[in-house]
Amino acid sequence: MSETNESPATDWPLQAMRTCLIIQASMITGVLTFLLLALFVLPKPAQPAAGVPITALLSIVVAIVGVPLGSLISRLQRQGAIDELLASKLDLEASAADQNYPAFHQVVKQFQTQMIIRLALFEGAAFLAIVSYIGSGHRLGLIVAGGMVLLMLARLNLPTRIQSWLIDTVREASDRRAMQAARR
Repeated sequence: MSETNESPATDWPLQAMRTCLIIQASMITGVLTFLLLALFVLPKPAQPAAGVPITALLSIVVAIVGVPLGSLISRLQRQGAIDELLASKLDLEASAADQNYPAFHQVVKQFQTQMIIRLALFEGAAFLAIVSYIGSGHRLGLIVAGGMVLLMLARLNLPTRIQSWLIDTVREASDRRAMQAARR
């Protein structure tokens, strides 16, 4: 039970947003921790590699592929959420107006899934870049890792962004259902 006078049914959007923020913070913190270990704790190679290491190049490729792939996955998850809502018997018009309806409970899982997948793609590129730096001492690994951390921070889903995604998804499903009903 919540310590406030609100019931769990009205607390759920706040709990879902906290969960999203905790997941994001833990993924970013993991990359930053590994980066700090690579910079200050782990031994450095005696001499940086002469050429650009293949692992650094691979981390760039993973980053380049991960950014649009993350966006694509986000769109596919949103479409999946809309399809689920359309297939359900939920009152979407009421849900679009009031966030305490079951439609939002259903959609928040899709949001969390796409958020985790997108961040995992960025995190993977960052870890690969850090491993490249540890193995070769080449600064390109640090640059790629830093870029991925900045990208993760830029794509941070704050409560307003989460709420917008949820509301827009339910509204779009509601509009599509209304258009389908009008065609019949």
